[in-house]
Amino acid sequence: MRKIHYTELAIEVDQVITVTRCPPAISDWCQECKSHVVMITLEEATSVISIRTLALVRMVEARQVHFAESETGLIRLCLPSLLQANGAAI
Repeated sequence: MRKIHYTELAIEVDQVITVTRCPPAISDWCQECKSHVVMITLEEATSVISIRTLALVRMVEARQVHFAESETGLIRLCLPSLLQANGAAI
């Protein structure tokens, strides 16, 4: 008579979010924070907090997130205010 052996595996998975930047992070003055902070684009922000672009634009329009607009029209968001608005620990 053959014996049947069972092997049980447990796999633990941790989620890691990596933001790859090119060019390197931009530190700029945030008028609202009154300090130099990391400023990120809308696309980077959607990856950081897992939110749709439209929802993020609405947060900007409602002034829930600090932002700066360049002469070329590029919007950069203040990362600390973004994390605070999202309820994440800074």
